[in-house]
Amino acid sequence: MNTDLTSADYLARIRWIRMCMALLAVQNDMAAARGAATTLPREPARW
Repeated sequence: MNTDLTSADYLARIRWIRMCMALLAVQNDMAAARGAATTLPREPARW
C-alpha cells in the first residue's frame, strides 16, 4: 500500500478543504444576515 501523497491527491485534498471552508463561511454569512434582518425594524416592503 502506497501512503505517499501525489501532487494530485494533495491538490484534491486542498480543494476539498477549501470547499468545506467556503460552505462554512457561507453558512456563517447567512446566519449573520438573518440575525441582522431580525433586528431591523419591520417596515412594509416598498417595491
